[in-house]
Amino acid sequence: LVRYPLMLEGGTNLRTWLRVPKTIPGGMIFVAGGKFICGNNEAAAAAGSGSEVSLDAFYIKKYEVTFREYLEFWRTLSGKERELYRGRRLAPDRTSVNLLEDDGGILPPYTEKLPVVGITREAAEAFCRWRSRMTGARYRLPTVPEWEKAARGPDGRSFVWGNHIIYDAALNGASDSALLARYPVGAPPGSFPADFSLYGVCDMEGNVREFTADSSKSGMLPLIKGASRFTGPDFLYCWRNSFEIMYLNDVGFRYVMEAEASERQMPVADGTALSDADLPVSDLLSKSLDMKSLLPLPAGGKTEEEWLGGPK
Repeated sequence: LVRYPLMLEGGTNLRTWLRVPKTIPGGMIFVAGGKFICGNNEAAAAAGSGSEVSLDAFYIKKYEVTFREYLEFWRTLSGKERELYRGRRLAPDRTSVNLLEDDGGILPPYTEKLPVVGITREAAEAFCRWRSRMTGARYRLPTVPEWEKAARGPDGRSFVWGNHIIYDAALNGASDSALLARYPVGAPPGSFPADFSLYGVCDMEGNVREFTADSSKSGMLPLIKGASRFTGPDFLYCWRNSFEIMYLNDVGFRYVMEAEASERQMPVADGTALSDADLPVSDLLSKSLDMKSLLPLPAGGKTEEEWLGGPK
């Protein structure tokens, strides 16, 4: 299944086509190339107020990388690398505590089923290089625009489900107390069905924050996306960036895989003439559409205006 969300003005006709991959790697989601709304240019959380950006097609991991997956990599290391990429957490007294034991065990209440946290961006990048060597494909961290497109779709929505904040749709610090008690440090990936993007990517809103390949303007701090069990709901906005440099108890990652050149085709604008020679070798999707813009899901919980006017 390849999901291909579009953003169209009411009454607009669009002829579009794309190369659909014949196979999609296990655990990955295909994000077709094309334009989308990225970032946010207003102080208020207005949907669609960012900049239009074009990206080539790419694959992104459906779920966050788990401790189990990370341990496969970490157990291959020795010496300085093993220590450098060991998972750690900050204790209440601000001292560093090992999350990964020498024998490969995990400090409770963390388990193999939970998203890996407590690592640096350098460790996440090392994991991607290791996976690339193991598979022959090229894996890396997503850029901020890639992460946002996989989360928001093409229409610049503020959240994966639409434009209204819903506290319990994704695990974050403002979730119901029963949810916070059930998931004291995070939830197994896929535990929140509403935290599901238009492309089918899970847990981009909450659970753990995620490293990207991009950095702050100074180049010193990694840009991080999403909210977590330990952040406030303001981190749920997909355009929101955060950044830190310490070992973090709530930051993990997912990776992207670059698409083959033949799969990166962007949509063709209406009126573009195509000959038979222009048609892609793989499956062709060609439609003439007359529809309104994608609409957000019905609001649940407080509206943006209610929340922005209240305590943070």
